[in-house]
Order: sequence, then C-alpha cells, then structure tokens
Amino acid sequence: MLSQSGAEADVASFSSSGDTGTVVSKRDWSIEFDTGKASFTTDGERKMYEIKDDLAIMPAPSRHFEWTH
Repeated sequence: MLSQSGAEADVASFSSSGDTGTVVSKRDWSIEFDTGKASFTTDGERKMYEIKDDLAIMPAPSRHFEWTH
C-alpha cells in the first residue's frame, strides 16, 4: 500500500480571447479507433500518417489550425 500522495497534475487551460494568428486552413478529420480500444483501425492509422505528412511539408510560420469538433 502506498503511504504517499501523488503529485497534483497540471491542468491545461485555453482562452479563445487571445490572438492566435491568421487562420490559413480549416480541416476536419475522421480518425477511426478499434472498438473498445485506444488503438487505431487500419484506416485510422493511415489517416494519422496522412495528417503527419501534410503537416511535415507545411512551412513553419503557417502551422496554425482551427480544430472543429
């Protein structure tokens, strides 16, 4: 049994009121997961590689995205 308490986790925060720069692109992605698991389906894994490759070829100053839910 552990007798010590764990450290308190950092809590991320986001304020949409700040200037986040110029939006250069908007995209929606559908990333599929295996049912009941945290692993990707074959199509989901393929989509993640496509996203990675798309981001890798973008010039650094324009790497700003608006994520939609």
